[in-house]
Amino acid sequence: MAGFLLDASAPSREAEYVRYLEGDIFGKILFRNFAINVFGLKEEQIDIPIGKWGDIGVDAPHADARVKIGDRWLDVEIKFSRINIANKTNGHVKHNWAFGALLYSPKNDRLKEDIDNKKEKKHYDILFAVGAEILGLEHPKYWQHLEHISVSRAQQGIKVSTDALPDQQEYRCLCGVFLVPFDELDGDDRNYFRRNLERIDKEALSERFAWGWQMDRCQSLWRHATQIA
Repeated sequence: MAGFLLDASAPSREAEYVRYLEGDIFGKILFRNFAINVFGLKEEQIDIPIGKWGDIGVDAPHADARVKIGDRWLDVEIKFSRINIANKTNGHVKHNWAFGALLYSPKNDRLKEDIDNKKEKKHYDILFAVGAEILGLEHPKYWQHLEHISVSRAQQGIKVSTDALPDQQEYRCLCGVFLVPFDELDGDDRNYFRRNLERIDKEALSERFAWGWQMDRCQSLWRHATQIA
């Protein structure tokens, strides 16, 4: 079926359409990419409901995804973030990834009364929080930034392209991922965290972080998370 570009700067129709993927779906596609191509899981070991509240005709899901490790099914909470620039109306330019609703889903994470009266607490086995080095949909330099990242990665010998799709290796190399056992989050009672991309290797949870091209590190973090779960 013929399509069209909303943004004439987009390198392809497919890349333009991917840009507008809703965050929950985007995160699930990226998790599947990592699960099969990095963690080495088989199709039959992965269960990802597509609907936000579960697929029609089946029981409501316990989490965003389930994976079978040995004889156990583990629940995976998936979070996705584009680049977020906090307080940019005040001239701030630092690039961040932000992940929320990790332990519960209050009406507003920032209000003390909501935290004190939080809803029923979540429980899952592993947090998969993936950030992509792509700007927010509103940013006018979206494609120029993506081209800059592609050139920068190429200088490191890492293949990225502006028209990569999220099921491909090239898109994984645009990403960084936190793989955290639930108990390590639960003990700190953090429902939200933000990370500056320039300092990401120096901040809290850096020991549970890997870039998408760091295959060995991603695999090691995954093994740790599944063993702790």
